[in-house]
Amino acid sequence: MAFISFQSYGYSAEPVRVMAERITHFYGVDYNGRAGTTLVLDTGNEVIVGEFSSDVQRKIEEAQKGR
Repeated sequence: MAFISFQSYGYSAEPVRVMAERITHFYGVDYNGRAGTTLVLDTGNEVIVGEFSSDVQRKIEEAQKGR
């Protein structure tokens, strides 16, 4: 079970931690010129993080290698 830490989206300083295994897919978002990525979980919930999709992809791949 690998947790990934992402920058929060918006003004919160708290990082967002998500279990890598729960992420089914993700896609980039842009609200008012602020880029981020929406993570879709196997529960159907969505979490928006303040990182580019390419960074999310890299972190997921790193977590999968560490299994």
